[in-house]
Amino acid sequence: MIPAERYQKIRDILIAEKTISINDLSKRIYVSQSTIRRDIDYLEKSGFLIRIRGGVSIASNNNTEYSSFIRTHKEVEKKQYIAKLVNKYFLKNDLSFFLDDSTTVSILTNYIKEYSQIVAITNSIQIASDLNSSMNVKCLLSGGMVKFNTFSLVGLQVYNFLKSFYVDYLFISCKCLDKSNVYESDKEVADIKNIMLMNSKKKVLLVDSTKFNRNSFISNYRTTQFDYIVTDKKPSDEFIEYLKPFTKVIYE
Repeated sequence: MIPAERYQKIRDILIAEKTISINDLSKRIYVSQSTIRRDIDYLEKSGFLIRIRGGVSIASNNNTEYSSFIRTHKEVEKKQYIAKLVNKYFLKNDLSFFLDDSTTVSILTNYIKEYSQIVAITNSIQIASDLNSSMNVKCLLSGGMVKFNTFSLVGLQVYNFLKSFYVDYLFISCKCLDKSNVYESDKEVADIKNIMLMNSKKKVLLVDSTKFNRNSFISNYRTTQFDYIVTDKKPSDEFIEYLKPFTKVIYE
């Protein structure tokens, strides 16, 4: 079994059981304890789990930013549904847009490649790589420093690069949100998204239903700054009514 498969199995077990001993985990995945300990080291650095005496527990801190691998495998069906809605309501030929480094937005690339005369601007190495297979899309990738354990570029070079553009649409996701604020767990990431927000005509937030009514460490922008919020499930009536004068919520 390759490491990626083991990581996914460990993730599935911890989501279901929250806590497990190293001995039991080793037996469940049919590998040695030394192999499990190496996998635990990786997933602990990724922010997915924490060590406890004799075992591990799933990390529940909303301030934790997971690695790209972990985020890619979270709530995949919800993210795919959101991408379909974005394609239905927003995508067409001859558009320019910012794409953030989120895994939710990365799923959009499969739809974006179906259109022509597209200019996509991003700080995500993964998204740029995905779009590079299409001759219909001109993809501009920022410079910057590669953020540890991700495919994201951060730093002053990213800020200066993004400030030189003004696009038709912004498509970004977030760590979580409540009816008033949109949250991130990393200041550098939040600052990059804030520049994208200020330099786009229409702002679209893509967020799955598990992220509602939560908060995290950093709030750089408010929900009312977005023209649209696209999600996989109808939010509460209170949430929709609060945003009604400013933001349209799309869920079907």
